[in-house]
Amino acid sequence: MARKKSLTILFARIILKKAKNEEKQQFNNWYEYLDISEGQHFNNEADEKNVKEKLLQKIHDHMEDMDSKKEHLYRSSWWRASAAALLFAALSAILYISHYQSKFDNPAYISIRADNKLKRVKMTDGTIITLNMRSQIRWKTDFNKKERRVELTGEALFQVKHDDRKPFIVLTDSIETFDLGTTFNIENYPNEAEIKVSLIEGSVSINKPHPHGPTVYIKPGQMLAYNRIASYMQVKPIATENITDWTKGLLVFNGVPLPEALERLALHYNLKIRYPQKGLDSSTVTGSFRNEQWQDALKAILFTFNMNYSVRKEVIYIY
Repeated sequence: MARKKSLTILFARIILKKAKNEEKQQFNNWYEYLDISEGQHFNNEADEKNVKEKLLQKIHDHMEDMDSKKEHLYRSSWWRASAAALLFAALSAILYISHYQSKFDNPAYISIRADNKLKRVKMTDGTIITLNMRSQIRWKTDFNKKERRVELTGEALFQVKHDDRKPFIVLTDSIETFDLGTTFNIENYPNEAEIKVSLIEGSVSINKPHPHGPTVYIKPGQMLAYNRIASYMQVKPIATENITDWTKGLLVFNGVPLPEALERLALHYNLKIRYPQKGLDSSTVTGSFRNEQWQDALKAILFTFNMNYSVRKEVIYIY
């Protein structure tokens, strides 16, 4: 309720043309990153865009209406009633947006999630972030004032607009990645033992802030793997051309332990997979799959390890 009230006041100040520059920027950020596509309310992105444009047009209509009536209203007893109607209209807009699942799950943060498809986000500083399916990124509303800090859950490709004065920082659970002018990929799946930072071009540094650990720099063609359990970092060579294949719709594994590969497969195809809890961690999966049925992808993965699967009551059992 507090969030809705603050947005209602913001809407009213925008419509009355009393908003400060900071409030205007807050509204612009709110509108730009408003995501009302959750669920099946829209058939396509054009429909979603159309609804957002209608919302913005209603706000502009209120502004024009207030301009035409302002002088008369100030001199009449109708002013209070009109102001109340204005606030009601603003609150209605907030409730309307809430119905379509606006992504402000925290008043101090903007949050974007990619569900069943990849999502491309262009930040206000020009940085482009591509989110893998079922991945989420969030940042504070004061992004790009003193620093540019974002938090990632899942996987994303970052094409960072470099700024010496304002470092671009990606927080992934236990480690921070600092941009030094670069394009890089980060894998931060909560159920996996490792966080992986793969550098495609430029330079990045990675450190562990709590407790403070050593800073590690990696070069293009290298991947830093941070083990959450053992709390150590390891740098490995990688084939950079494979790292971004997922942005083309492929399901990609780069040296992923078999249990984690099965979890990603389940996430990608929305499956329920059960597998032995012991003896699989030493086996790793490397490969990519484009437009395969889940049965074909799973068979290809299990064939390498001489394993198979069966399906019972919509649950897949590996043996």
